[in-house]
Amino acid sequence: MSSRLKCARLQKTLPNITPFILLIQPEKSILGDYVVANIIGYNFSLGGTIGYSTVTFGNITKIPITFNSSTNISFVVPVINVTFGVYRVQVVNNRYPQTLYSNIEYYTLTDK
Repeated sequence: MSSRLKCARLQKTLPNITPFILLIQPEKSILGDYVVANIIGYNFSLGGTIGYSTVTFGNITKIPITFNSSTNISFVVPVINVTFGVYRVQVVNNRYPQTLYSNIEYYTLTDK
């Protein structure tokens, strides 16, 4: 069997680049304070062929991130259109033709 035939039988699959959140630091802050939260995890993307990552905070979508590495991104915790409470945080890899969503972690906004 020639090497050409061997290559033709390989299955073509894309690597798994679904983002995953391990933790958010800090995990809570006071409502209205300017806070930059760091998300530690993996498969975060800056752009190019694998798309770019954004954050969803509760119902607020497409929050821009600062890309530190594929395992560390940061974002500014929203101070408008939010109240006290616990919010779902999710990383989204916006990639054509498919959008990839991370697991959900939680962030708390407190009054003190």
